[in-house]
Amino acid sequence: MPTTNHPQPPGRTFRDLAADQLPPLEPIDEPASLEERIRGSHKMSVGTPSKPLLGRLPLARWIPQDYHSFGDYGGGLAMAACAIATDDRAAHLASAALASSVLGVSAITDYRISAAKIIPIEAHEALDHVWGLAAIAAPFVLGYWKTAPKIAIAHVAAGVSVIIGSLLTDYRAYSHRTSKHSKRTAR
Repeated sequence: MPTTNHPQPPGRTFRDLAADQLPPLEPIDEPASLEERIRGSHKMSVGTPSKPLLGRLPLARWIPQDYHSFGDYGGGLAMAACAIATDDRAAHLASAALASSVLGVSAITDYRISAAKIIPIEAHEALDHVWGLAAIAAPFVLGYWKTAPKIAIAHVAAGVSVIIGSLLTDYRAYSHRTSKHSKRTAR
C-alpha cells in the first residue's frame, strides 16, 4: 500500500498563531445565584413590579410579563378558533364570550403590547384567575361537555393553563400612572 506523505506543519501551531492575533480571554466571574440569573433573564419584564394578589400570589415569578401578554392574545385567538370550530350553540357562545373577554381585557391592560393602558396590572391578574375559573366551569355549567367534548377539553385546558400561568407571571405595571399608583400602595 502506498504511503502518502503529509506536509509537515510549520514550527508554530494554530494556538500560537491565534494567541498572536486574538485578544486574551477575560476571566470568568463566579456564577450568579439562581435568583440573580432568573432576574437577569427577564429582560422582557419592564416596569414596576405589581403588588402580589392577596399578599401571596403569584407563587413564583418565572414568566416575564411580555410572554404572558403574548399568551393572553394567543389564548383569545384559540378561544375564537373554538367558536368557529363547533356547531354546538352553547359551546359556540361560551367560546365567543371567553375569546372576546380575554382579548378585550388584554387590549386595555397596563402592559407593553396593549392598545390602551386603562386596567391596572393587579386587576388584570385577578381577572386572569376569574377567566380561568370561568373557562373551566363553562362546559359543565352550560352542559356542552357531552355534546362538544373537544371544545370542553380545550376550555378546561385553557382555564387551567391561565391559572397556572397567572401564578407564575412576573406582573409589572408599564405606564407611569399605574407605576406611581403601585408605589403609593406598596408603602
